[in-house]
Amino acid sequence: MGLYDRLMGTSDTVAKIPVHGFEATVGEYADGTLSGAEAQASIVALSGAPLDAGEIVEVQALIATVNAEVGIDAKQRRVAKINRVLLLGEARAPGYATPAEVATKLGV
Repeated sequence: MGLYDRLMGTSDTVAKIPVHGFEATVGEYADGTLSGAEAQASIVALSGAPLDAGEIVEVQALIATVNAEVGIDAKQRRVAKINRVLLLGEARAPGYATPAEVATKLGV
């Protein structure tokens, strides 16, 4: 099970992470407002279960795609793209119906 599985709620045995809450948590972590421990506590509050080590690596990779952009406009466009893709994945829209499709759309 991975991060995108949890965001999409593809398992009956692993806690789903609500996309909006995830985005808020990761945004606050990325800008330094939340520590890693506080971000993990937020994920637990949102979903009832912490991120595992593999999911943490996936979050870090996603943040790295924003940090790789040059300039605030490019960073904001990247964040908006992540938001759109995760919301479409959560709804399992065509082309966004599997965790692999979502990861591909995100370029991670």
